[in-house]
Amino acid sequence: MALPFAKTIRRVIAGLLLLVALLVALPYILAVQPFRDWMLRAVLPVREGTVSSGGASLGWFSRVRFYRLQIRSLDGEPVVTIPAFEGSRPLIIYLLTGKNLGTFRIERPELNVVATGEGTNLQRVFERGGETPDVSVAVEIVDASLTFRSPHAVQPWEVDDFNLALALESSDRTASGRTEIVVQPGTVFDHTPVTTQMCDDMLKYIAPILANVTDISGAFSIELDDWRLPAEAPKAGRGSGRLTVHNIDVGPGPLVRSIARVLGLPASVRLADESVVDFEMADGRVEHRGLEFGIGQLRVGTHGSVGLDETLDIVAEIPIPSGLSADRPVLDILAGKTIKIPIRGTLSEPKVDAAALARSNFEGLLGDADIGKLLDDSNLGELLGNPNAGAALDILGDLLKDRAPPGEGILDRLLPKNGTRERPLLDRLRERRPR
Repeated sequence: MALPFAKTIRRVIAGLLLLVALLVALPYILAVQPFRDWMLRAVLPVREGTVSSGGASLGWFSRVRFYRLQIRSLDGEPVVTIPAFEGSRPLIIYLLTGKNLGTFRIERPELNVVATGEGTNLQRVFERGGETPDVSVAVEIVDASLTFRSPHAVQPWEVDDFNLALALESSDRTASGRTEIVVQPGTVFDHTPVTTQMCDDMLKYIAPILANVTDISGAFSIELDDWRLPAEAPKAGRGSGRLTVHNIDVGPGPLVRSIARVLGLPASVRLADESVVDFEMADGRVEHRGLEFGIGQLRVGTHGSVGLDETLDIVAEIPIPSGLSADRPVLDILAGKTIKIPIRGTLSEPKVDAAALARSNFEGLLGDADIGKLLDDSNLGELLGNPNAGAALDILGDLLKDRAPPGEGILDRLLPKNGTRERPLLDRLRERRPR
């Protein structure tokens, strides 16, 4: 009777030993093909694409490592290529910790992003139906290479040594109670050479004068503060940062031409070297402060917001220096004051808000003494029938609301040149002359 019992014991022990051996060998089994790629496809949120890898190092008590990982779109084009990435925890911890997956370090990845009117290839490859996984995981991207092609670009733009630290935080760890994407503070672009394609795809939202430019050279840096983006709706997120302009030379775009046309100046622009532009994104709009550039002899600063739909709501402020023009001594009246130009419309078609322009520049900009000197020195007083300052202010404000002839700027409309017999708007001034 003892013999069958002994056999049973031996079989149980053998089964347990086999199970232990299988558990010990499981990480090594998963590290070989085809199990390695099967595991990656099960873990990575790839919806439309293929996943392959060239090797892995897996162990219950050692860090997880994968080598030569490549994700391709359905048409076979590489979207993400990663020479190596490593997890911060051993395999057994990932099985026991549930929502908290720790940190993954990705070294020298190559990202090939192609944008269309309906999104990007990254979205098509990685998005899945249903809700975003409610887990916490951090990713450190080190020395990445990014290639970005937009629908309207003749050629893509490329960036090397791109660094980014971001995390996905589960709903139980966020104040909003929603799963969020968190971008950690840090320098994302550092003295990166600028191209017209970068301006059209990215920089125009921070510095709108860079929209639709055809000629640009120089470099820029972008430093990000903490950003929080709802995983289900990233465009509704909030974040801030700074754009530093390093010796950028640029040709005039639509916004500069619009401002120059109002001022009656040639459409040339000079960006202030090493200037810093603060920006903040919220509710689908990017607000900027501190953007400074020169048009002619004037220094221009802008502040306001640009929508992700490319709508404009900004103000250009132009301080008037003394001794600006020898043939317009009346400009000295405005020395030390600031002309404000409200601009609406879109990045491709900026529009000066004429009514707001009149209000902002004549309500409080010129005092009674200034108006009196303006009327005396420019002979406008005699032309207008010597009105008082209030009446003259009303007339000049109304004139700004009218459509200006081509090439006629605000300074031409208000301050005629000395010795000019036929001044701009002469007929309109005569029509408004009190009877």
